Amino acid sequence: MTEAGLFFIAYTRDLAIPERMLGRMMGTAGDGLHDHLMDFTQAVSGATFFAPSLTVLKSLAAR
Repeated sequence: MTEAGLFFIAYTRDLAIPERMLGRMMGTAGDGLHDHLMDFTQAVSGATFFAPSLTVLKSLAAR
């Protein structure tokens, strides 16, 4: 089998929420728990993107 991907989208005000969830999934949260799907797969990359709200865009334009 070749590499395949998973696209995960999270909408949140606080980036710590999905980061904590991904940390637990990967077993890096420090609580000893991990997603057992990772016993059969391997993460090869990841990225985080930021989409500002209209309010943030307007405040940046006002500067």
